[in-house]
Amino acid sequence: MERPETPSSVASSLANVFVLKQVSYRYNPETPALSNISVEFRTGENVAILGANGCGKSTLLKLLGGLLFAQEGEVLAFGEPLTEAFLNVERNAHRFRRRVGFVFQNADAQLFSATVREELAFGPLHLGLPYEEVLQRVHDVARLVNVESLLDRPPFLLSHGEKRRVALGCVLATNPDVLLLDEPTTGLDPRSQVRFLELLHALHQAGKTLIISTHDLHLVPEIAQRALIMAEDHTLAADIPAAQLFDNLDLLYRVNLIHEHMHRHGNIVHSHPHYHSGEHAHSHLPSLESPSQKPENES
Repeated sequence: MERPETPSSVASSLANVFVLKQVSYRYNPETPALSNISVEFRTGENVAILGANGCGKSTLLKLLGGLLFAQEGEVLAFGEPLTEAFLNVERNAHRFRRRVGFVFQNADAQLFSATVREELAFGPLHLGLPYEEVLQRVHDVARLVNVESLLDRPPFLLSHGEKRRVALGCVLATNPDVLLLDEPTTGLDPRSQVRFLELLHALHQAGKTLIISTHDLHLVPEIAQRALIMAEDHTLAADIPAAQLFDNLDLLYRVNLIHEHMHRHGNIVHSHPHYHSGEHAHSHLPSLESPSQKPENES
């Protein structure tokens, strides 16, 4: 397998939050989800995980979050092996859950309390924080994610964007060092998306480590310093600076993140790269200079 490209701009002095060494995972013998993944995540980084649907982005996040465990290879979290046996020790699980927060793609899977106030209080109470501190965290987080007016409402009555903010608030209420976000902007309207990106910037400025899976290419330079690009064979195709994402169109073709879009003007046909950012919406990238820039195996 071709070794992934690695960015030289990331300071090597940063401490590692996670280290994956030749990690593989299968949901069944016939269905690989991750294959031979080796990568490091460093303290204070914003990292985007990119790839076509089904390439293993969510599985990778779940391995980092201790929701799944490597079947081959090794995952280290804060220098210690992240295994089921490790998390079965109460003090280890308590320490890990305080440091790592997971925001699911489906907010409904994360919300279960009677009111938003109880949702925000659940994590801090579960960690055994004093009641006065729990109340203060609920107040601070509600203001941070702009749900102060929703505190007494049941989560199931909220809009999609409101649920997203509450789900993020539930994780922030435990004040983790690392945030794992699975497709956090999917389904958000433009205004909610802008507010969400502003919040991510604020969290980065506060020193949080953010690891975000997404297939929205246009967001990557705004939310990340590094881009991990997953291939459809569930391997890691590239590890590059986010600012260089659009410098290698052949790579984006190869992993099925963009395709060539054809237009006809009279007798003239021209093409340019094209990617989908949702079920129907689509975006265009700069035009290819010639058909030769398209990979030979692209049909």
